[in-house]
Amino acid sequence: NLGSAQDQAGSYVTTRGLAWERSLGSVTLHLESFGQQNSKPARAIGLRHDVLPQLQIDASLGRQAGQTLTTMGLKWMF
Repeated sequence: NLGSAQDQAGSYVTTRGLAWERSLGSVTLHLESFGQQNSKPARAIGLRHDVLPQLQIDASLGRQAGQTLTTMGLKWMF
């Protein structure tokens, strides 16, 4: 995806993201790279699983500018 966001100074910066997903039975593997103008991109790998028909759980591990990023979340679709 491509977009823009307003930074703390009120200026607009471009954002970008690219992801690849692959179903592996009951889980989906995803690889992604994302970031914004004037910053190093973040790269991550993660898994997503449908807990219920309208509820997903996911977790990812990545790196950005030498720092480790971890995420865990729930997505409710309605």
